[in-house]
Amino acid sequence: GGPPPPPPRAAPPPPSPPPRGRAAGGRAPAPPPPPTPTKEPARVALPRLRPAEATVDGWFRTGDLGTLDEGGFLTVVDRTKDMVIRGGSNAYPSEVEDVLMRHPAVARVAVIGLPHPLHGEEVCAVVVPADPAAPPSPEEIVAWAAERLGRHKYPRQVEIVAELPLGPGMKVLKRELRRAFAPAAR
Repeated sequence: GGPPPPPPRAAPPPPSPPPRGRAAGGRAPAPPPPPTPTKEPARVALPRLRPAEATVDGWFRTGDLGTLDEGGFLTVVDRTKDMVIRGGSNAYPSEVEDVLMRHPAVARVAVIGLPHPLHGEEVCAVVVPADPAAPPSPEEIVAWAAERLGRHKYPRQVEIVAELPLGPGMKVLKRELRRAFAPAAR
C-alpha cells in the first residue's frame, strides 16, 4: 500500500463584497444618469404657506393623527379633518372602517362624519356590499357594529352604494361622500 490519501480540502470562502462606495475591481461606482428633461416644469398642488401659517409653536402641522409607542415609533392612524366628533367624543374613521370590513357582507367601506343637530356630528358608514344582489340592510350593519364598537363610535347611519368615489391615487374621496349624504343634500 502506501500512505493514505490526504483529506479533501474545504472550498475557499466566497470573495468578500467590495468596500462601500466602490464597485467590483476597486473602481468607483458610475454616477447616476442625469434626470430626463421634461417639457413642463414640475408643479406641486400645495398652497403657498408662510412659515407662520405652516407651523404652530415650531411644529409643522400636517393634519395627520398618530400615536407613539413605548419605543418612540410613530404610527399614523388617521387625518384630523376625517375625525368625527360625536357628542364631544372622538371617533376615528379608520378604526370604525377596520371593524366594519370584518363583516362578511361588506366589500368596502368609508366612514364619514355628517352634521347632527344634537351630537354635532354623526358617524355614517358608506358601504359597498360584497354581493350587490343581496346587500346587508343598514339596520344589520348598525346592530353588528354596535356589538363591536363603543357607543360614540358605531354608525347610526348606513348608506349602501355600488362603489365609492376614488381619486387618481385610488383613495376614497370622502368630501364627495359628505356632499352626497349631508342632510341638506337629501
